Amino acid sequence: MTIAAIICNLIMLAFTVMVMMTDGPATEFVYVIFGWLLLAIPSVSAALLIVRCVSGAGLRIAAIVGNVVLLGFIGWALIDQYPHPNEGGFIPYVVVVAVAPILSIVALSRGGRRPALPAIPQKG
Repeated sequence: MTIAAIICNLIMLAFTVMVMMTDGPATEFVYVIFGWLLLAIPSVSAALLIVRCVSGAGLRIAAIVGNVVLLGFIGWALIDQYPHPNEGGFIPYVVVVAVAPILSIVALSRGGRRPALPAIPQKG
């Protein structure tokens, strides 16, 4: 689950950067905030999932809350932008954008610290 969440977050980041580069940055204030969330939340979530051994419970809870807020913005944006553009990459982008926060919430809530590596026995 953790690896799938990391991969989805990285794909989401790549898609978001590509969309921002091709369509340009948002001009409405709410969409500017939404754009920042689309960049910040997956970055933080992926980083926390990669280095679980150093992330505390407070950071994980903050990332979970951020992912829930991002899901709310995603739902709002889907409703606000109806009818949706008839572009080939729209559906895959929406799927990744919707699945990444859900996987992140599940992976971060399962959390806990990564077990320490076993000690290597010394000779002699």
